[in-house]
Amino acid sequence: MAKKLNMKFVVDTKKPVKSITELQDRISTLRDTIEGAPLGTPEFKALQAQLQNSTESRSLLKDG
Repeated sequence: MAKKLNMKFVVDTKKPVKSITELQDRISTLRDTIEGAPLGTPEFKALQAQLQNSTESRSLLKDG
């Protein structure tokens, strides 16, 4: 019998990061969190967007 899974994910991305190390830690947390989100759900899509934005920001900081 299939069970319905109802999950809520909260990742604080409102505070600005102060270093590349802090940004990398936040990216790691997002990656760990996204692994538990069911594919295709709004939560998964939101986490995926946050992860992409964070990864792009890290690349810009490293290159700049």
